[in-house]
Amino acid sequence: MEIPTKINNIIQRILKSEDEWKALYMASWGCVLHWLEPEFKVKHPDLWEKALRLGLPASKKKYQEYTPAELCGILKSKDTEFTLGHLQTLFSLFEELVNELCPLVCDGQEIRSYKFENLKKFLSGDKPYDGFKINITENDFKELELAKETRNCFIHNNSKVDEHWLEAFREARDKNSTAQIGDKLPVNFYQIEDWHELVVKIISKIKKTVINL
Repeated sequence: MEIPTKINNIIQRILKSEDEWKALYMASWGCVLHWLEPEFKVKHPDLWEKALRLGLPASKKKYQEYTPAELCGILKSKDTEFTLGHLQTLFSLFEELVNELCPLVCDGQEIRSYKFENLKKFLSGDKPYDGFKINITENDFKELELAKETRNCFIHNNSKVDEHWLEAFREARDKNSTAQIGDKLPVNFYQIEDWHELVVKIISKIKKTVINL
């Protein structure tokens, strides 16, 4: 079967999303390390704590007022937001892909992929989504669910641990975890890279399976 254009477009958006995520990091830290700190903290320390009109051509005023120290602080604080924002994009696109794919390969059967049990049944070829199966290990499913619950906590729970995340974490990582509901999500750059690689690996298997139908 030829992969439909709409589904292929979603796949391409997922593949490109990593570049877009990391570009935000590069732009943010490049601004801090190669302009703000060298120019104002080193060369002109008298301006470091002084409010300046810094150019912003897209705005109505064409500038935004910051102290260089304040702007540095804002940019340095965005790491977690950028990282979890990428996870939100990644997993939402993955769910969209499954929503579009399911009717195509399962005789019009629709799926509510926001429910992880449905997503797992579809990828495993279980009823009512039998006929389409991807070879995914149980450990990969556990990691996929942990990624989903992390995404959900970022969107709905102010990046704080909830009971669903804690259950998924204990299944995937540490059954004796001492993490508590309300703790800040323990997520880092490498973790999101690993989940991105997992989703891309699953997508590669999906493409091969669809082509061979």
